[in-house]
Amino acid sequence: MNLKCWSILVIEDDAAINDVVCSTLKGEGYECVSAYSGTEARLLLQAEPSTYSFDLVICDLMLPGMPGEEVVAFIRAQSNVPILVISAKAEVVDRVSLLRQGVDDYLVKPFDLDELVARVEALLRRSALVNNAAKGTESYAIENATEGVANHAASNATKSATNCADETATSYTANNATENTVNHTAKDTKKSTSINTLRNPSENAAESAITFGEWTLDENQRRFEVRGIPIRLTRTEFDIVMALMRHPRKVFTKRELYEAAWREESFVEEKAISTHISNIRTKLKATGTDSYIETVWGIGFKLADSI
Repeated sequence: MNLKCWSILVIEDDAAINDVVCSTLKGEGYECVSAYSGTEARLLLQAEPSTYSFDLVICDLMLPGMPGEEVVAFIRAQSNVPILVISAKAEVVDRVSLLRQGVDDYLVKPFDLDELVARVEALLRRSALVNNAAKGTESYAIENATEGVANHAASNATKSATNCADETATSYTANNATENTVNHTAKDTKKSTSINTLRNPSENAAESAITFGEWTLDENQRRFEVRGIPIRLTRTEFDIVMALMRHPRKVFTKRELYEAAWREESFVEEKAISTHISNIRTKLKATGTDSYIETVWGIGFKLADSI
């Protein structure tokens, strides 16, 4: 759904949780800014829009400096930006109270990272629909106000176009002859390439597929299967599995796996990789292939030598 690069503010005083949440969302294509206290969050929210402009706020409740409830009230006093609360407070009364204060969604700790991503997607999708509806109403008023001017301009443009038509006819004939020659050559070349591709439609798919034991991964289609059954992985989880399958005998450090999944140098705690590996194993447990990924203590992870 990322037609634009959504910016998310993550307010969480636990550095490990903050890093895992941000690294997961970055792996899904979002921009993330971290705040580790309510006071720091308020400063970021008060910054000039040219410096920070957030499309979503993820906020813990038990924060130093300024409690999460006060952060929520501060945000709602100045903005309709979606707010997702993450908290260990699991009582219904707590959730209802926050929702009535203006929170858009509430996720109880501990939570699954897939669910977090799904809730973020839903909130941003809903926010985009509301914003588009508001823009549509505003545009309708502007269009009605300017319709008369537009019609007048169109009438003048038609007259000018008629005068120019005779002048461009001769030029069009010459240009069209040249264009047909160029297009004909290009089409012949493209047709030849297309025919070669169509003759062996399975070759490209086969080249993009990697297998390991009962695993099959298709890089082009971003599809991962166990014994032909699709397993749903997040983008980050898919890239981690793909890195392991490309080099089945290699022992990856956590930093190397991070850089393979995010395609950038590692600047976050390596606990994020351990969390993703744990999630992958959980998804594979029902297939009996979760043991394919081995932990090499003190180093990182690798695929099993014998399966």
